[in-house]
Amino acid sequence: DASAFFLNEARERFADHTWVRYRRFDIDEDARAQHLLPNTFDVVICANTLHAAADADTAVGRLRELLVPGGQLVFVENTRDENLPLLVSMEFLEVAGRTWTDVREHTGQSFLTHTQWRELLDRHAASEVTSLPEPGDTLALTGQEVFLATLKDDRHHVPVGELARTTANRLPEYMLPSVWQVVDTLPRTANGKTDRARLRTWLPRESAPAVVAETPKDDLENALADLWSELLSVERVTRNDDFFDLGGDSLLVARMVGRLRERVPRAADLEWEVVLRHMLRRPTVAGLAAFLRGQAGPEDAPATSVRTDPVVPLHGARSDDEPTTVLVHAGTATIMPYRALITEIRRRSPGLAEVVGLEVPDLDGFLTAPPQGLIEQMAADYARALTADGRSRFHVVGYCLGGLIATEVARNLAESGAEVESLTVISSHSPRFRLDDELLAEYSFAVMMGIDPADLGFPDDQYRVAAAADAVLEASPGVLRDGGLAALPEEFADVAGRFRELAKTPRAARIARMCEAVPASAGTYTPDHMTRLFLAFRQSVFAITRYDAEPYAGDITFLRHDGAYPFPGSKDAVTAYWEELTLGDLDIVDIGGDHYSCLSVEHAPGILKTLGELTQGAITR
Repeated sequence: DASAFFLNEARERFADHTWVRYRRFDIDEDARAQHLLPNTFDVVICANTLHAAADADTAVGRLRELLVPGGQLVFVENTRDENLPLLVSMEFLEVAGRTWTDVREHTGQSFLTHTQWRELLDRHAASEVTSLPEPGDTLALTGQEVFLATLKDDRHHVPVGELARTTANRLPEYMLPSVWQVVDTLPRTANGKTDRARLRTWLPRESAPAVVAETPKDDLENALADLWSELLSVERVTRNDDFFDLGGDSLLVARMVGRLRERVPRAADLEWEVVLRHMLRRPTVAGLAAFLRGQAGPEDAPATSVRTDPVVPLHGARSDDEPTTVLVHAGTATIMPYRALITEIRRRSPGLAEVVGLEVPDLDGFLTAPPQGLIEQMAADYARALTADGRSRFHVVGYCLGGLIATEVARNLAESGAEVESLTVISSHSPRFRLDDELLAEYSFAVMMGIDPADLGFPDDQYRVAAAADAVLEASPGVLRDGGLAALPEEFADVAGRFRELAKTPRAARIARMCEAVPASAGTYTPDHMTRLFLAFRQSVFAITRYDAEPYAGDITFLRHDGAYPFPGSKDAVTAYWEELTLGDLDIVDIGGDHYSCLSVEHAPGILKTLGELTQGAITR
């Protein structure tokens, strides 16, 4: 798997099998870059893994290279797209919305069929191919099949030790290779000669001398290093190792935060999101330890101070030769909605180009500001902050409400003389009404947090709520007035009744219920923290629904989710908004998931691939 998440479960389950070794292997990446050499494995087993590769054909080719001559490839796969209950039960939802580069790119499938797998294996010269269950077997109804194949049976196994000994008997010492590898083919240049430059990249890499591996300096750092070592299956963690370079991802960050609060007393009372946000900014043992001590490191501000700079460094270093990619905060005023995307960037980028985030620097000031004109003022402040350090070229990205702020930021950057190389908005639009209804804002916030509204006492049918909101707008065009849904007539008695009952409950009690209902994947929150998040979201919504955007003179790419559009706008209305706003070229790219899941762990790799194309690779350089 590409993540170390399941390896940790395996280590616990098979703790008694001390001979087992655990390593992360991403089949979408080159095996050599992951320190795995060709012709070194007898058997490779893939349990519902190959379907998650962007290109299954290329992935099998990588596994073929790893196998010794006559090696066995065994894999289990679903071969039917239409078996929806199975997809859910096997947690196959991660395939939805992926960007495929194999046959699925043209067919719209999520899984290869039995015939397509057999044809793929034939292309890789597999022999003795067997698959079970056989047609007609009761188990065939599940769509799950196991394939067994022999690969590279047209060549002989070459023991490296024997080859080295034989060569040593025939050649003088100065002619003996210092590194031996058995490869299937030698790389060739375009004119058919041996590609010596590429061969040199196959040599073991020397350790970078400029980086000094510092050991943890106190008990706190040792505790953090031990925790990371345990989570990431890494034998040794130094104080300056990057959590993501070691194989961490957003799932493991969440787990790390949970265990940190359990094991480190000074972290027990910290908010889950606060620690997670710090990890996205400075993901080293030294950085996290400095934060936990409450001491300001070179990149930290004291907890009691008010930040004035909205620019948050996320990855890479600023370079005059590279544009800066900017992720603009969404409704909660932080970059947290991007956490899966940020961890994916860290996994795949060496950091040659800069990626930064924009966050509200002073939450209290933001909450007390008049909503009218707030978006324009924030965007102007953000553009000045981005260019203050000499940055002049940008790729700007905004999700949800952040897409609207991003458009204003891009406009301000262009007007200041900076070069906006691309503007990408993800699942974003501006509603054509002013929202004044507190409970409806609370309802939207709950959905955004991944909470089932019915668990809080709201109606369980989002489309019914959307229809009720439309009824309010008919009575008061352009304004969703406060208490409007609770006052609806008999036609919407079900919705109105729920909203009236909730209005009788104090907000503190409603917030406490949210803390109980929020899914584990979204973190854990105290009522105070949840209240701050809601107030930030409400202020953002109030500001956006009072924002009158001017047409944007440049080009825009709109990443449009393919899920449901219950509230506050239909798919056609959302699309029409960007068509009207964009004076340049509007490129619409459909992405997987709904509005709340399109940036999740499942969809982040596909989003990053798309952003990589839009930024000419800058986001992952």
